[in-house]
Amino acid sequence: MKILVLLFLSIFVSPAYALSGRIKVRENAYLNNEPKPVPQSDTNAVLQIEDRKPLSDSWLVQAQPSVRLYDAPQPGAFDVDIDGRNTYLETRTNDLYLEIGSFIKEWAGTDGINPMDIATIKSYRDPINSQSLGSWGIAVKSRGLTAWSWQFFYVPWQTPAKLPLAYTGWWPRSTTLPLSLNGEEALLPGNFDYDIESPEILNHADENNFGGRLQFHGNSWDAALAAFQGQSQVPQFHINVQGNVIETSPIKIVQMSNPVQMQPVEYLRRTVSALFVYNHNPWIYRVAGRYDLPVGNNAILPGWSEQFIAGLERTIVLGDENVILSLQYARGVMPSPPQSILNLSDPFQNAVLWGMYYPLSDNVLLKYSGLNDFQFHSYYDNLTLQDSLGEHWSLSLAAEVIGGPANSLFGIWHNQSRGYVTAAYGF
Repeated sequence: MKILVLLFLSIFVSPAYALSGRIKVRENAYLNNEPKPVPQSDTNAVLQIEDRKPLSDSWLVQAQPSVRLYDAPQPGAFDVDIDGRNTYLETRTNDLYLEIGSFIKEWAGTDGINPMDIATIKSYRDPINSQSLGSWGIAVKSRGLTAWSWQFFYVPWQTPAKLPLAYTGWWPRSTTLPLSLNGEEALLPGNFDYDIESPEILNHADENNFGGRLQFHGNSWDAALAAFQGQSQVPQFHINVQGNVIETSPIKIVQMSNPVQMQPVEYLRRTVSALFVYNHNPWIYRVAGRYDLPVGNNAILPGWSEQFIAGLERTIVLGDENVILSLQYARGVMPSPPQSILNLSDPFQNAVLWGMYYPLSDNVLLKYSGLNDFQFHSYYDNLTLQDSLGEHWSLSLAAEVIGGPANSLFGIWHNQSRGYVTAAYGF
């Protein structure tokens, strides 16, 4: 199956197509064993086209679609995701750019956790390494000819988020769900499957999304304000509890039947964010925050929430190489937790994050990043070694460790600790 995936992707890089882009194939090997149907290893491959062609002095077309394949547990089967990413028609005037098509508005902010990233919809197939998805609509922005710049976009029908595939270990697999609801507790069946249903859309959250950003570029500092109204970035979840009642006192306990039916709930939200960056060589200081307010009165909705990030970055010289070091503190406030039977704790409410970017040579790069969550005592570490093998090829090896208490998000994901190898080919 994995050979067939490579052959399928290689068709698109033949000389007859004369396109530029890249192919990436990644093999994951999980360090902890999970019962079936969760695989102990899996493969995913992505083909991404990157092409930009002028049509005239004022018009151009950009194509950046991607096709991603996921190796499914059944022999010879795979799942496919297609995303337009930044694929649009662009025209410009003396003062403006106008984009029509699919675009990603992932506004720059802080590294690691970015409160300015309020307007993108994500693919959570691999939630540790989520990807921004393209939204189809119209965007207009200034050409940045002065210190001030701005942009605005409108999306008539928002792209739905992509959740982890039902057979993966990203869904809870323990004998009980993290929290109960209204005095009820659900017991998961052994070696069970998930049935991920189509999302419920509250308050037409996927319609008429819009947002914008205002930014100022100074000599040594930048500042930005952004706002968005539209679909939630992370949906809530409703579990359809079906099974047998095995206890009624002191609480009601239900032994759920297989498969476990889960329905994502997309809701409408209003979000504002702000960023301030100060560059004082060799230091860079960043402060950012966001405020989210769900719209509606459904019981499953979370309350308002705030997130703040303060970080610093420094470049040092080791030998002949510039090494980038970063440190962040994340603080979140959510006074009204969501009334959902699947209420996962937030690992970013009180956490420290760090990172290192160390070029060992012109072709070899060492990256290390980590997180320590003080509130729930969960943690995450990633070590990656990347080597550029000539003009077109690159290879990377990585190890990723995730852990925490059973009622925390990273604790649920601890069996997803893994090692992986990624091969990439640019054409």
